[in-house]
Amino acid sequence: MSKRFSILLVALLLMTVIMSCGKDKKVQNQNEYDQVKLQREKVVSDLAKKYNALIDWDKDKIIYTVQLQQSFLNDKPVLAVGYVDDVYIKDDQFYVRFANSMSVEELKNYGIVLRPEINFILRCDSVQVSRVFSNLQGNSYPEFNKPMYAFVALIGDVTKPVLKIDGSVSDNTVELSYEPPQTFIATGDCIDLVYVGQEFL
Repeated sequence: MSKRFSILLVALLLMTVIMSCGKDKKVQNQNEYDQVKLQREKVVSDLAKKYNALIDWDKDKIIYTVQLQQSFLNDKPVLAVGYVDDVYIKDDQFYVRFANSMSVEELKNYGIVLRPEINFILRCDSVQVSRVFSNLQGNSYPEFNKPMYAFVALIGDVTKPVLKIDGSVSDNTVELSYEPPQTFIATGDCIDLVYVGQEFL
């Protein structure tokens, strides 16, 4: 009887230790998450002050292009947070395409905020582009752990494509679907960009 009791006691102690380790890990992950959040908020705040940038452009639900045009096309820099989707050269100029994965409001409270999906296509200088590539070092899977940036830009145009085409392949059959896009495209010049860690998955 005491042997069974001893085994049961050891099993309970082992479960308690394992459960407490799991709680410590969750607390550690939450602390790291909170620390990254605070760092990002500071970067956004500092950039907004430095460039007198518009940060609340996404506070209302945006449906039409004109709403973004009224916010963006006023010669005032715009601040956004997003990941680098692509870097390319066109007419001997560097361009970086950012996808806004997180609104400034979401950055503050991580709540559910309805926001538009915007691709920012920004002309960047070689120093800004080298910063983008320097943050890929040590990132084995940048397609999954996307480097995030807070960036300030002067926007010159906002559009919304007329048609979106999606495709899929299954059982050697190609299917195409046509639908109105939900993505806006903002083009302009990058003023500054600051690495703020990897995208939260």
